[in-house]
Amino acid sequence: MLLLSVRDSALFAPPKMYDREYSLLQVISPSGNTMDITMDDEFRITQIVQPDGGTWTYEYDEAGDLVSATNPAGNERRYSKIDYMENKLDMVNIGLLLIFAIGIRVGELAAVKPEDINGNMMHVQRTEICYVAEVDAKTGKTTNAYDIEEYPKSEAGDRYVVIPDESMWLIKRAREH
Repeated sequence: MLLLSVRDSALFAPPKMYDREYSLLQVISPSGNTMDITMDDEFRITQIVQPDGGTWTYEYDEAGDLVSATNPAGNERRYSKIDYMENKLDMVNIGLLLIFAIGIRVGELAAVKPEDINGNMMHVQRTEICYVAEVDAKTGKTTNAYDIEEYPKSEAGDRYVVIPDESMWLIKRAREH
């Protein structure tokens, strides 16, 4: 076992006991009280025994996500993933996620047609343009309009982009809308 202690800016940090694989085993308070920690093979905390003997237990699903925590009194708290992304996703949010997933600009994504996607490849070859369609003579307020140009803004804009396997579900959802 290893006993390690790292000090914070206030020059205090409780010593921590680790095993040879650097799994946290124990935290020692300044007063000498110990909190014993048990971890599984994936280095997830499965049990914490408090200085007073109270035990917290933690369970995980096959994916490694926390599904329950039980406190010393035996009260269990269940955790579940929020299925918002799967069940309540609209086109705006699908687009936002795709922009982050594949690294293209909003105007490029808005101009993509279904035939531009072949498997995991997206051909970016058009762009969306925005222009002032009308100006209110009294208020000066403008109304914008959007069009798709059949060419990119520059030569570098005509390219193929790989859609990661993990993001293909977004393409499927976009086609369903």
